[in-house]
Amino acid sequence: KADRWRGPQESDKRGGAMAWRSDDQDLSWVPEPAARLLRSPAEVVPFIGAGISIGAGIPSGSRLAAELLRRGGEGGIDFSELAGEDREDCRRVADCWARRDPAVEEDIRVAVEEIVSAVEVDSRPTLCQRELVRTPSRICLTLNYDLSLERAAAQQGIGHLSVLVDEIDNDLLTKIARPG
Repeated sequence: KADRWRGPQESDKRGGAMAWRSDDQDLSWVPEPAARLLRSPAEVVPFIGAGISIGAGIPSGSRLAAELLRRGGEGGIDFSELAGEDREDCRRVADCWARRDPAVEEDIRVAVEEIVSAVEVDSRPTLCQRELVRTPSRICLTLNYDLSLERAAAQQGIGHLSVLVDEIDNDLLTKIARPG
């Protein structure tokens, strides 16, 4: 129902994001398992895809794939095995490039970092990102390859800790589960 969401006048004009109104407790229209979670927001942990940053000006996966195809092609990489949608899949393009020349894995990582960093300087977190970092559970899992969520937290004075998958251990999980 439209009245459950903030209207266009309150949405982020750049990203077009909509945010849940946490003060609205009429969840009769929400399936019961989801409604139970929404009634206990401290138990909700958003899992966000990388697409959440497109509205902030960060390139989509397909734009990133196109740039990797261009850079790899300039370097003599043959991407002819990729067709159709595979040419728009950043991971598939990077994998194809790495198979052609395994020594360039670090170069691919640096290329992605350069592409994202070039636009990240001018990016602004969307309303959706600013709301997500205020999640009552204080945890947000993401597939993002940029720092838009971290920037959203910093702009609001919210302390944050960014952790990569290979950095997660029992001590960190205990700290997250029992903050303070």
